[in-house]
Formats: sequence, structure tokens, C-alpha cells
Amino acid sequence: MVAYNSTALRNITTDFIVDGVSQTRTISNKTLSYLPMVELFRADLQDGNHTLLLNLTDIQGERALGVDFITYNASFNHLTPAPRGSSGVPAWAPKLGIALASIAGFAFLLTVGIIFWQRFRKDRHLGKKYVQTA
Repeated sequence: MVAYNSTALRNITTDFIVDGVSQTRTISNKTLSYLPMVELFRADLQDGNHTLLLNLTDIQGERALGVDFITYNASFNHLTPAPRGSSGVPAWAPKLGIALASIAGFAFLLTVGIIFWQRFRKDRHLGKKYVQTA
């Protein structure tokens, strides 16, 4: 998390709430006089799903708070691949999508072809109408 520096002394106060437990942190731009960014919050958590909320409770003056990145240390050594078909997409869905896209493409080309054929036929018909015979 990054708080951008300013010339006047101004504070940013934030509440970090992890799984319902709140921690309030205040940082002034004087803290950032030698670093472009600073760690604003740290939590040691057990394995599992967690919820992080960030509430800006006070900003003094013209200040900005940007969240550039969130880092964490994994509790595992490697990722295991997801079991096949566990994405929630049925195995037949990609094939159906390709088939529908092919049908739509064919219908589009057929429509364009019919439009050009009609115009060509109309132009030929009009051309014969205005030709004078001797």
C-alpha cells in the first residue's frame, strides 16, 4: 500500500479489518520523506479464506492513498493442478461454442452473399432497361 508524499504535513488514517477484527493505522507524509512506499498493514493468519476490508477514515488535505499490491506468504510449497472438469464448465461446452460460432459465421457470409447477389441482379436489370435498341 502506498501513500503519496506532499509538501505540507497531512495524515491519512485507515482501518484495516480482517475477518471482523479492526486495526487503525495513521501515516503522515513525513513518514514517506525517504521511501516512495511503506507497509501499512500486516496480519498473521491461519490457513483458509479471509476477508480484508480497508476503510479510509480520515484524509487531511490533498492526499491520495493507492493500493499497488498485496503480498502474502503461502502455507504450501507448490500448486497442484485442478482436477479435470473442476472449473464448472461441462466438457461439451467448448465444442458447442465452436459449432454455434461456425453456424453464425456461415449465416453471416450467406447473408452478405445474398445482398451482393441481389444488388448485382438489380444493376443488371436496370442496365437492360435503359439500353436503346436501334
